Amino acid sequence: MQMRTRRCVNPEPRYGGKPCAGPNATAMRECGERSRCRQEFPVRFLTIEGFPSNGSMEIFNHGTWKYLCVAYWNDVERNSVCQAQGYNESILEVHSKSGTNSSGNTTHSCENLTKNCEEKINTEIKCSVPVRLAGVNGINYAGRVEVFYQGEWGKICRNEWDINDVKVVCRQLGFQSALAEFIGMDTKDETISAVMSDVECTGQESVLASCKRLDGKHLKCADNIGAQALCVPSKWKLNHV
Repeated sequence: MQMRTRRCVNPEPRYGGKPCAGPNATAMRECGERSRCRQEFPVRFLTIEGFPSNGSMEIFNHGTWKYLCVAYWNDVERNSVCQAQGYNESILEVHSKSGTNSSGNTTHSCENLTKNCEEKINTEIKCSVPVRLAGVNGINYAGRVEVFYQGEWGKICRNEWDINDVKVVCRQLGFQSALAEFIGMDTKDETISAVMSDVECTGQESVLASCKRLDGKHLKCADNIGAQALCVPSKWKLNHV
């Protein structure tokens, strides 16, 4: 499977980085030893509002958009979708209406690329969002929260940021619990771009990718200071009084 994606990066997009009008920026085609599919099909990644790394693939053929069947895709093919959206190459899971995950290596045909998905066929792909704590020397359990997006590490705007968000970040990083949503230290983050904002975790999610939020370049934080987190390392023992 071959996927081609283009982005407007030089010069930087105007008008706050809003998508430009015009043809879709991503196209897909299949290539293989037995059968070759020379035609390129425009594809798009449809997401639910507020969950930018989770979505369904659609493919444009014969004048209409149809679900792209991904039931027999392997990890490499699913990874390429996430990478095209700027989410590295990691996959959390593929959701299926039948309640099972698919992991096959079946060869695709040009016909299978464009047919409508049947009931119980996988329709949703979930991409992961790598997270780290940075900005404080010698401490790995506290600092500015950074996420990897479109090939670089960026910060999170503090609007809507609270202890529930920190709980999810600490859980994803493997710490035993969250202590505070600020650390009271200068994290020196004037030079790092904001790539996430309006994070609204419930505190029950296992990873940040499952939280409602806004992702994208050219986000502007009100005070130019990124979201922070203070986690509890496993070697600590908290006494409740």
